[in-house]
Amino acid sequence: MSSPHPDEPGVHHRRRNYAAAIYGLILADSVLAVYREEASSVGASTVAVTVLGTSLVFWLAHVYAELLAFRIDHRRSPAWPDALAAMRYEWPIVQASGLPVLALLLGVFDIISDKKAVTLALLVCFAELGGLGLESARSGGASGLVAWVSGLIALLLGVVVVGLKVVVQH
Repeated sequence: MSSPHPDEPGVHHRRRNYAAAIYGLILADSVLAVYREEASSVGASTVAVTVLGTSLVFWLAHVYAELLAFRIDHRRSPAWPDALAAMRYEWPIVQASGLPVLALLLGVFDIISDKKAVTLALLVCFAELGGLGLESARSGGASGLVAWVSGLIALLLGVVVVGLKVVVQH
């Protein structure tokens, strides 16, 4: 593949795809930002299905792009093991929507209002973005201020997405 996959020889099998996870969270964040004001009218279930469905479509697009890149890089069609490796490698895009969707289920089951569920899901995305930014920096050897700045940058990317939606809408 064009990017190192954990399943390829010479690449540590425990390497996480932080980029895909952060991308998945920003994707979920952007969908949630669109629905935040309309949550009461469309319902938390619609928002949850849209977040998950969007994540799945983007995951498939990333897998497809990886398989195209494989063909270019290796001058042969990818085999099933190559396709499965690409699917596993890009899966954090979908996994990232898990906790936000769980937050949305609080609205689906009327534990909190749909609007509060969307707001909670956004806050979950922000927290996960900050945490993943921090964790990825630390796994790359950064510590102290550098690691915390990495977490802050990831968090701010999510906040900027919501801010852009607010600016464009008003």
